[in-house]
Amino acid sequence: MTSVAPIEPGPDWAGRELARRVGRPENVLGSRHAPLNRFAAGLRRLRATAGNPGYRELSRRADYSATTLSQAASGARLPSLAVTLAFVRACGGDETLWAARWLQVARESMRLPATPRRPVA
Repeated sequence: MTSVAPIEPGPDWAGRELARRVGRPENVLGSRHAPLNRFAAGLRRLRATAGNPGYRELSRRADYSATTLSQAASGARLPSLAVTLAFVRACGGDETLWAARWLQVARESMRLPATPRRPVA
């Protein structure tokens, strides 16, 4: 198995740096699922590196809805590989690198235990 460079937290790890841009700021990423949040933070950094295009502009470039692309960088869940690669392509990123990162996070997500349920009294 090939090792993939980890996505390191950057200045936008908590979504603060992106608050400077025009439009609504990104929500702060939680800490519930660290690999997923690092992945989302990496997508946000990639977008920032591309000049912080709005999600409507990314939508035109990626051929996915602005909502879908925004959700991809939200950290709420792992976006599909197709959406991830469209996001990366629209930002001028390395699709091969991001496909490997996506696969790594997908594998890590499958190993996480389900949230335990409370016993019914």
